[in-house]
Amino acid sequence: MNTGSQPSQYSTHQQLLVKAVLNTGGPIVELGAGYYSTPILHELALSQRRHLFTFDNNYEWIKQFEYLKGTLHSIDFVPIWEKLFIRMSFGIVFVDQAPGEAREFSIGSFRHCADVLVLHDTENLVEYGYQRVLPTFEFQYTDKTQPTWTTVCSDKIDVKEWFV
Repeated sequence: MNTGSQPSQYSTHQQLLVKAVLNTGGPIVELGAGYYSTPILHELALSQRRHLFTFDNNYEWIKQFEYLKGTLHSIDFVPIWEKLFIRMSFGIVFVDQAPGEAREFSIGSFRHCADVLVLHDTENLVEYGYQRVLPTFEFQYTDKTQPTWTTVCSDKIDVKEWFV
């Protein structure tokens, strides 16, 4: 039932994030834990038997989601985003960490080892450095129907086909 209320600005990525998970395989990375992403990604990863790696630079956030840790889900504190390096391939990387300025670096670090990246808050082109990285992706789709935008991008998969 639609009550006419707007979704939380923190949840506007959910539709595109779920679509990306359902259309990819392999491990999932979540940069920035949150109420509207971590539990959903956890359940999707478990149901598909995929590994989920959740990282955050706020220890208080990490503590809130430690109950989800398990064989397929690691949750780790990363004090400095620029020091996070993982040498493996991923199906999806969800970029939604704080501070927003760290996202440009994270996109550069993960774009070549991920099939798809899901970027939250892409209406903040300049503030988060998106204006420099988004034009460099071969494929992308942005949901601008909400005040807080989400973009799915890839150099490998034509993600626009998922939203036709």
